[in-house]
Amino acid sequence: MIAGRLPAAPDGPLRARLLAATFLAAVRVANQEWLEHPEVPLVDLVRQALATTAEPFV
Repeated sequence: MIAGRLPAAPDGPLRARLLAATFLAAVRVANQEWLEHPEVPLVDLVRQALATTAEPFV
C-alpha cells in the first residue's frame, strides 16, 4: 500500500519497507512507553513518536 503512494523511483520498494518498519517501530516504542507511564494517553505517545521520527538526525 505504501509503495503505491510513493513517487516512482528505483528505491521505491526499499523506501516503502523502511517507512513501514519505521512506523511500526514508533508504535511499538510508544506502546512500551505507555505501559510504563499509563497516565499519558497512548495516542499522544504515538503522535510524539511519529513526530520524532520525522526530525532530522544531527
